[in-house]
Amino acid sequence: MSGCYILKLQKKTVLAVLIALFVLMISSQVLAGITIEPVSKKEYNFGDRLELKGSVLTDADFSGEIRTIVLCNGSSFLFPSVWVDLDGGKPKTFPSDFKIPTIIFSSDLGGTCRAMLSLVRDGEPIANASSDEFMVSPELKGSFSISKQLIQSGQEFTLEGSVTRLDGSEADGYASIYFVHDEKEYLAGAVEIKDGAVSYTYKAEKTAPGVYSITVIAKDIYGNNQKFENVAQFELTNKLDMKISINEKELLPGSTITVSGIVKDAEGAALDGLPVILELGEITEEVELSDGEFEAEIVVPENIKSGQHTLQITVKDENGNIGEREESINVNPVPTRVGINVSSKQLMPGDTLVIRPIVYDQAGDIMGGKVHVEITGPDDKIVLSQDMESNSEFRIELQKIAPSGRWVINAARELEDSETVDAEAEFEVKEYVHATAKIEKQVISIINDGNVKYKDDIEIIVEGSEDTYKIKRRKNLDVAEIEVVDLAEEVPSGRYKVTVKLASGNQVFENVLVANGTETRVSQKTTYIILSTLVIMLLLLLAIKPKKKPKTKRSVKRIRSSAKPVHKKFSIKDLNHEQSVKEFRERVLREIKKTEEKSTQRKRFRPGLGSSEAHKPGGFESSGISSPASQSGRKNFLLKDSNAGSENAAPEKAGSQPGDEPRNMFSLFD
Repeated sequence: MSGCYILKLQKKTVLAVLIALFVLMISSQVLAGITIEPVSKKEYNFGDRLELKGSVLTDADFSGEIRTIVLCNGSSFLFPSVWVDLDGGKPKTFPSDFKIPTIIFSSDLGGTCRAMLSLVRDGEPIANASSDEFMVSPELKGSFSISKQLIQSGQEFTLEGSVTRLDGSEADGYASIYFVHDEKEYLAGAVEIKDGAVSYTYKAEKTAPGVYSITVIAKDIYGNNQKFENVAQFELTNKLDMKISINEKELLPGSTITVSGIVKDAEGAALDGLPVILELGEITEEVELSDGEFEAEIVVPENIKSGQHTLQITVKDENGNIGEREESINVNPVPTRVGINVSSKQLMPGDTLVIRPIVYDQAGDIMGGKVHVEITGPDDKIVLSQDMESNSEFRIELQKIAPSGRWVINAARELEDSETVDAEAEFEVKEYVHATAKIEKQVISIINDGNVKYKDDIEIIVEGSEDTYKIKRRKNLDVAEIEVVDLAEEVPSGRYKVTVKLASGNQVFENVLVANGTETRVSQKTTYIILSTLVIMLLLLLAIKPKKKPKTKRSVKRIRSSAKPVHKKFSIKDLNHEQSVKEFRERVLREIKKTEEKSTQRKRFRPGLGSSEAHKPGGFESSGISSPASQSGRKNFLLKDSNAGSENAAPEKAGSQPGDEPRNMFSLFD
């Protein structure tokens, strides 16, 4: 019973002690409070000061410390503590009753911040308070202006501005000036910021032209900084304004150009004393600006090239400013020289001469237009007179009978003042010995189609099925002269192979039909010879008394391979006197010779057009150059032989077709 009592007593004692201790603890605890007034502004720069205002109240006397803490972006910064003695129930204000540390924002403090105060006793906070949030920033404010926006190289401009802190107070520090051009940034310079003012002057000296923007980076003494982009723009130019006047743009070599002009800068101010350089090809003239104006003369060179030229006018100053103008002028060509290109200096008849007359201008360049060309033969007669295009090729085919010797080509170009420029060229035609035989039916025509006398013997071999005959004709055929042989008067009727032997080669005619030959008829020549001989003999017999009556015998003898056919001959016998017989023979022979010569002359002729002048050597027809009548105005030309296509003639040229003549070629015949 007593044990239970004691246990109950102990429980009560412990409970009483605990209650006493709790009462004692409650009686010893101090109630306190801190009040912080709202901060004066919401943004602060580095270097700004924050002085907190508020009050502290405790319900009992208190001695301890007040701690100041700044919290920024999760970081805390502790300032020095202040010791305070407080009377219970009596509030004290700060900073009037006691001071707490002033907060100075350094570059370590930045971002969103707040200030906190703690009342601490024995190391333990018994009360806390926090201020409103505020911003700590390095930003600065600024405004700028530029004195002018169009800058001539060598001129200057001024950038002015002001830089302030966030609270509007003037900043002190420095500013870096950058120019931005083509997305590249260039440091132009730096200036001091004094009482918030910025003033920067820049002189553009040989700076690349273009449009620039200005960037300013400002920093104050506390580390606040701000980059102000594109605060101003300016255009830098090195161009000078130039106006030009030229008196004439269509010129001749040797003429004079008068050039005048006005030069101003970008702002329209007239320039003075600057050199003006004028260039035309290799010609350079220099004059000086006077009150922004100039005038100069340029003489066009005599040998300047024809066509478009550029006149360059340039003005420069020491700052790199330049004024440039280009004016186009045209130089008309003046014929100065004529040249003649010939394909060959020596030609044979039948060759083609290619000539190219060329007119050169003052610079030696080929120019177009007409050239009058004349060709003179060895006999000093003009055989061609025609206008041709400069630098055009003309082909002239020489006839086979073109005279040998020196030929002259003259080309002339008439100028505007009725004068001419001309040139002369020569070529030589070599001697050409040639003859051609043609046959029509049974008549052989042998023409000297060379350009000199044909002096070789002409031999004709007539081969029949049984007999062969040789016919010879004299030499010395003049140019274009024709020898005619009628086979009917030389050989009997039949079909023959005829070979004409010439210096240029043999010509063969197959299956030539000879009708009414010497066996079936007596030729007109033979009849004439016989009659003439009989008349002479009759006259002689009447004059002479013979001892015997003369007997005559006429015989025709066929001679193979003889020089020419043997004609019928007459013989006289038993004359009274031998001398009379001798004289008689001589007279008969003379008469026969005369008769043969007359007959031969009647069969010999030269080609022509019905005019006696056509058979004479020389003149246009024998000159050796064919030219259309429409070009030269002449009508008497040597024409192709109409018998060239005879069925008995051997082909002269293989593969030739009508119309094969080249353009600008004068056609002629062989």
